[in-house]
This record gives sequence, structure tokens and C-alpha cells, in this order.
Amino acid sequence: MKGLSMPVSTRIRFVSDLHLGHSKSSIQDPRQIEFLLEDCDKLVVCGDFAEEKHPEFSQRAMSMIKQFQDLCDLHNVDLLLLAGNHDPERLLNAWQGLDGRLIAFHGHCLFKQVSPWSLEYLLHKEHIQQQIAKFERETHGTDPLCKRLELARFVSQLLKPQPFRKSQRFWWQRSKLYQFIQYVCYPPERPFRILQAWLCMKQNICNFCEVYCPSVQVVCYGHFHRRHVFESRGRIYINLGAFFEHATSYAVDLHGYDLRVREVSVDGWGGNVRQINLEPL
Repeated sequence: MKGLSMPVSTRIRFVSDLHLGHSKSSIQDPRQIEFLLEDCDKLVVCGDFAEEKHPEFSQRAMSMIKQFQDLCDLHNVDLLLLAGNHDPERLLNAWQGLDGRLIAFHGHCLFKQVSPWSLEYLLHKEHIQQQIAKFERETHGTDPLCKRLELARFVSQLLKPQPFRKSQRFWWQRSKLYQFIQYVCYPPERPFRILQAWLCMKQNICNFCEVYCPSVQVVCYGHFHRRHVFESRGRIYINLGAFFEHATSYAVDLHGYDLRVREVSVDGWGGNVRQINLEPL
């Protein structure tokens, strides 16, 4: 976890879940999001910047990472990448600012299993649960938040991408609708896991912050691909969404003690969603 003391004039922008390299990412060329580097000194990506561990997409992802880093250098923007479940090897798990009152991380740390609805977990859940229990037994003397973030990294490394075999014996099996239903409904418990995660997302993030970062006032996170802003128990939660098929996204701009939440996509900026003004301590 990283906390930085920066000049108040530093302009920081937060986004999440770009999934560079994935065939279903809405970003197929890094130049599509070059506009994110305008009026910005530091860009913080809250996990899943690129498909670094997927064998089908990793080579293209690495090429796109370099292209985007070159754009950052061109615009003199510092790129800070936080670890997600698709890029767990990234050094930093979280970022804190505003004297510890704002935290940014990837939302996979909310679940010990990282993605309890995923094919990778459901096909190997007994082994994953055993490894989680072993990690918790053997990891001592660590700050609870750091330990939970490291657990998310550890489990993300265990979850290996699973190839999905499309049955195309009959003509109707080649339809996108059939393949989508087949993908979502295997194994049979998967759709219920997905629904449970979406329905309980707000409660899960609230409970997580009460335990692991109770003094934080603003939380920026990703992972769920469903953008949302809400306030609970005096804390503001900003789910940044994703640049992905069937998903939408937000960007958060931090300048001094002022935060602005905006709609964003590969087509450019959308409307302003919320303005947040925090008083200096």
C-alpha cells in the first residue's frame, strides 16, 4: 500500500478495469483513451489495467501496455498501476491520499476467494479454500488491511484462466445468445453467485471498510464492472465500473481537496455525476 504526500496542485485521475488486450475490452487501441491524460499529472488505475496473466491475451496486452506508457511519457503523466485479479504481479495493492482520507484499490479484496462467481474458482474451490486457510494460518504480524490485500494477490495468482469450450454441433449452438447462457450457467451455481455478488456489493464494501479502513472518507474501487456512487455511514463509495463489453465506467478527478466524478467511455467524457469537497485537516 502506498500513501503519498503531494503538492495540493497535483491533478490525480482514477479509473479502473481497462482490461487491455482482452477481446471484449472496449479499448482496442490505447489511443482511444489518450484523452484521459489531458489535464492530469498522475493516472491511477485501480486494478485490471491489462490481461497480463491470460495466455490468450497476454502478448497483446503487453504490447498495449507499452503503447499506453509511451503516451503517458508523451503527456508527462505519471502512471500508477494497482494490482487486480488480472494483473496480481503489480507491486502496489492500494493507494491512499488526502491525509489517509481517500483510498483506492481493486474490489477483489472484498472476497477471500477474489471472484467467488468465476469459473476459475468454482472448478477448483476446494483447493482454493485450503490455500486460503493455509495463508491465514501462516501469515502473522501484518497490518490487517495489508494482510487482506496480500491475500487477494495470493488467491489471484492461484486462479488460472480456464478455456471455455464452445459446443457448435448444431446451428443454434453457434448463436451468441446460446453461448452467453452456456458460459454464465456453468457450473449451475454460477448465475446465483453472480447475482449474489451484485445484490450484496454495497453491503460488502461497507462492511469491508468498517473493518479494514474505518477512518477513510472516500473509497475508489473497481472489479465489479458496474459503476455506482453512493454514501453510507458518512463514507462515499465510488465503484469505477469498467471499460468492457456491456459495462460502463466513471473517472474520478482529485485536485487539492476537491473530487469530481464523471462518466467516461472510449467515446470521451460524459456528464458530471458528483462533486465532493473535503475540508483540509
